[in-house]
Amino acid sequence: MEYTKFGMYAIKILLSNSSKSTLDEKNLETISNLKFIGTIQSGEKIDSKTLQVEHPGIFTSIKRFITGESRTALYEFITNTIHRIFEIINAKCNSESISDKYMCKNMINDLINCVVGLKNIQKTYEKDKKFYCEIDTLIESVRAKLTELEIKHSEIFSLDTGKDDHQKEIIKNNETPKNKNK
Repeated sequence: MEYTKFGMYAIKILLSNSSKSTLDEKNLETISNLKFIGTIQSGEKIDSKTLQVEHPGIFTSIKRFITGESRTALYEFITNTIHRIFEIINAKCNSESISDKYMCKNMINDLINCVVGLKNIQKTYEKDKKFYCEIDTLIESVRAKLTELEIKHSEIFSLDTGKDDHQKEIIKNNETPKNKNK
């Protein structure tokens, strides 16, 4: 009987450690996806299933049609990634762990860089007004949530993550005209 209790306890520990590892791996994958979004250049089309950059051309159009890749799939990938990032930030920003706070700061920087990628996606699909507006609304939502985080967790924003001058310039250029006057 004692061995059975011990065995059940050992199984619970193994399962909890394995699910934690899986959760951490999923978080890292989500963070990596966010970083990827921030690197998207104007004119690039993205296969949201493989995260491969596809350059415009007849073969890309045919491949995207055959595989069912579309702006809708890209939009779902982007919104799911951003939504999940905010969930991770909200879970970690209240942590006592310094590494969690630094991870939050890094994810916040990645969200700021993500806006650059979103603007490039807008340029790629500028003729599709509906999609352009959906991305614009997403950008506004990201900025609003970042503002809320800055108000609620200003200590995270004041952490020094060793940003270089180039990153500071990107952040400065991502500010809206309304924010620059404040």
